[in-house]
Amino acid sequence: MEIFKINTGAFVTPQNRLKAKCSPANMLLKIEGGTKRSVLWWSECHCRGSILLESLIAITVTTVALLGMFSLLSRSLGLTRVIADRYVAANLAAEGIELIKNMIDTNVIKELQWSRGLGDGNYEITYRGDLSPSTSRTLFFNTAVGVYDYNPSGAPTSFRREIKLASISDDEIRVNAVVNWVTRGGGTFDI
Repeated sequence: MEIFKINTGAFVTPQNRLKAKCSPANMLLKIEGGTKRSVLWWSECHCRGSILLESLIAITVTTVALLGMFSLLSRSLGLTRVIADRYVAANLAAEGIELIKNMIDTNVIKELQWSRGLGDGNYEITYRGDLSPSTSRTLFFNTAVGVYDYNPSGAPTSFRREIKLASISDDEIRVNAVVNWVTRGGGTFDI
């Protein structure tokens, strides 16, 4: 019968060595023909392949965590674009209403009828206050001036602005500014 000695000082026979603790630190001395040979104990015990299994589990957990982070990052970048488009659209709608208010103020200052040039209907308005019937044209961004306009000399955008005017009474007018756009993925939004 061969006897193996583990570095902890315990003696283990071939029959009970499967009951011993597995550890990469445990070293086994095998005596054959008067010579000593070192053999790794953990490669001969019952947990054979456990390091490979633990490594595969660790790699799997790390991969799942990284995929989750990349998915979150990708979604975050997509939402950032949607939020930026909503911000621009909200400001374009607010600008449209402000331009109509400016036209009313100009009429009052010039002592004209306050609603002059503001009949019921759907209109397009430029940043200079030029009001024209709506044809659903796309706005362009003029990088030199930093404004959105219908002049095709700027960079094309996907934004369309429509001003809806409706008379409520002789002293009131309802102004709705609607901005709609198409995202890169083909989704349509409006404010």
